[in-house]
Amino acid sequence: MNKKLPKISRVDQVYSALVTSIIKGEWTLGDKLPAEAEIAEMYGVNKLTVRMALQKLNVVGLLETRVGEGSYVKQFNLADYFFEINNINLLSNTQEEIAQFRSVMQIGSVLLFQKQPKEWKQEKVQRLEELCRQMRESLERDGVEEFQKLDQQFHSIMCKLSNNKMMVNIAQATEQLVREYTEKSALRSLAAGRKESMLAFHEFIVDCLKKEDVSAFIEQEYKSLQGF
Repeated sequence: MNKKLPKISRVDQVYSALVTSIIKGEWTLGDKLPAEAEIAEMYGVNKLTVRMALQKLNVVGLLETRVGEGSYVKQFNLADYFFEINNINLLSNTQEEIAQFRSVMQIGSVLLFQKQPKEWKQEKVQRLEELCRQMRESLERDGVEEFQKLDQQFHSIMCKLSNNKMMVNIAQATEQLVREYTEKSALRSLAAGRKESMLAFHEFIVDCLKKEDVSAFIEQEYKSLQGF
């Protein structure tokens, strides 16, 4: 039995060709694309087809069309999609799910962290140590908002320790979602009078990184999820 393959519309063909050109670097960040009439002539299509293809590129975040100026290549940002999806509650993430996601990201990052160059690892550990010191100082002067920001920075670094481009991109894309969870989690712990245990938790993580004790870190992450 013969199966018919779906026909690809001219709009999709032009769209794919333009995407390929951008990926190959024929047009780079900030470059202005040729006028619609010129693109239409390049691909042997009409201007309406080109306009619809450009609209698709705008929707996916590869182009920015400025009225009266033209279309320009822009920096693709996956975070924009996660942010909008979260805003209209398509993901419906619970606090428990976000906590589990952050733990998985951090565990994966720590596992790959061990394979990184010594100097790079030292730099990250020193930065996390500095954040721990600043967090302790912020709580000593009851700087709750300051602590929340420092706590967010700490876990943002933790989720990117892998130095793996794909994991770092995912961490950046979901940073807003995780930030909201981290802030609420910090407030709950402070309200419950667990200031010292929170500080000890962060300092323990840094100690695990120094000793490259992945097992102890994973055990601690597992324990932190038991409150849900």
